[in-house]
Amino acid sequence: MQMADDIEIGNRLKQARKAAGFKTAKIAAESLGVAYSTYAQHENGTRGITREAELYTRRYKISLDWLMRGRGPGPSGQSSPGGAEGLAPAEQRRPTPNASFPPVYQKF
Repeated sequence: MQMADDIEIGNRLKQARKAAGFKTAKIAAESLGVAYSTYAQHENGTRGITREAELYTRRYKISLDWLMRGRGPGPSGQSSPGGAEGLAPAEQRRPTPNASFPPVYQKF
């Protein structure tokens, strides 16, 4: 399971890099001050990005939640597969209020 998650994170990282205008991983790595081999492994999903995740989110102007979990808007406001659109219908619904509290009705 972890490997599949790392690959998905790598795909989102690559998407963010391209949206930020970096044509290659090597150019992005140099700009970020990260070793190219490390950055390439992050994009390929063969290495976790825990240490560098905050750096990537700041530089690419994306949320950590989007990078790590695919939730919310990605680069340029686009959502990735696996975001809210990829959730099961039950997960898309608003939570139901706690039944121990009476409902609050809108006054007209």
